[in-house]
Amino acid sequence: MRTVEIPGGSATIREAHEIRVRDEQLMQGAAVAAAPAIKKIQATGKDPSEDADWATEAGLSLDEWLHLNDLNNAAIVAMLAGWTLERPVPQSVDDVKELPAELGKALGTATIKDALQVLNGVDFDPSDPSKPGFEQTPTEPSAGSAPRSGVTEGQASTATPSPTGVSIATDGSST
Repeated sequence: MRTVEIPGGSATIREAHEIRVRDEQLMQGAAVAAAPAIKKIQATGKDPSEDADWATEAGLSLDEWLHLNDLNNAAIVAMLAGWTLERPVPQSVDDVKELPAELGKALGTATIKDALQVLNGVDFDPSDPSKPGFEQTPTEPSAGSAPRSGVTEGQASTATPSPTGVSIATDGSST
């Protein structure tokens, strides 16, 4: 852990190797949502912690910007272990959103580098069926559910209205 100065006191920040599982999962979930924004930022070749022009050059949409802010707030929740302020330490992204802007910016700056280390192994690329190893992914092709559904090849399921207004699924044959 390390201590950093923040407006009104100091904060204790977890380093990447001190992150709890729940914190890592919180950041990973936010990172998945922010993946399109992250890719655009990476394409600029700029370092957001050092270059103020990255946002303009990345051309982020409003949704991408909001997801990026959620990732920053998740990193604050995950990395902030404590502080000397008279208020409770934020326990959720919503709690972070209630902080004074100056404090939130200071915490974001204090946590970003370690947060990026934690997220370094997260792959933001969607699965590509043409790449080797795709067949070992945990999802089955969509046809894999057909045998379990009771529909066999050549059959079609149709809905037949009943006088009660409740549809009855049939196999398409007439009786």
